[in-house]
Amino acid sequence: MAKQTLVIETAKELSVSGGMIVITNGETGEIFLRPIEDIGMIMIDHHSVRVSIPLMVRLAKNNVSIVYCNETHMPVSMTMDLDSNSMQSKRFQHQLNASATLKKRAWQQIVEAKILNQSLLLEKLGKGQKLLAQYYGNVKSGDSTNREGMAAKVYWRYLMGKGFIRDRYGEAQKIFDRSMLEDGFYHLHANMYVRYCTTGSNAAVHRERVKKMIPCKCCDISIIMSPDSQELNTYHSLNRKHTKKCVYDKPAMVEFF
Repeated sequence: MAKQTLVIETAKELSVSGGMIVITNGETGEIFLRPIEDIGMIMIDHHSVRVSIPLMVRLAKNNVSIVYCNETHMPVSMTMDLDSNSMQSKRFQHQLNASATLKKRAWQQIVEAKILNQSLLLEKLGKGQKLLAQYYGNVKSGDSTNREGMAAKVYWRYLMGKGFIRDRYGEAQKIFDRSMLEDGFYHLHANMYVRYCTTGSNAAVHRERVKKMIPCKCCDISIIMSPDSQELNTYHSLNRKHTKKCVYDKPAMVEFF
């Protein structure tokens, strides 16, 4: 039986009750229950998630891996069972003893599957028919001709637009960060900045400055002003290409919380 993957993307409390994992929404109190025996992996992609020790022990006994992500949503750590059955040890040993030829062939299949999925997504969104067919059909052992990189260049251009630059820590982002700090903001968390203003007019001045600091039109930025009256005044700078609502079918074996 295929195991289920749980992805935790918002603030939740994870605990155990019997043979069930209990997922509690810290804000609304809403509770979700999932059988532990049906879970293969849990990915935690939020810094406000709390996991109980009894749950971690139960997950380990059931050979369920937990993956932790950092502030850029990249996996940085993984917990696995140390007292599992002999099958896991045999798999590790087979992986360590794999020949270079086998590893190259495995990488070839991974790259082919990746490019094929990219092609299917573009086709589904109506942004290109069979654009990547020439790439996933000609991947060589070990991807020696770098078909993955060539396909990625085409994929991101058609998915996000010709002006899109795939650079997580680009110069534009560095300039924006530096400008925000110079204007009196302090870095609160991830890409969130906060500044205290003495008056509403002073806040309005800084709001206009931030608008001018926005590096490019491909950014989604919100400015929230909260005066003493507790009424929020919100300004949104959104990339219009991103605001169009698209409905995707979630994989049956993956759930997002």
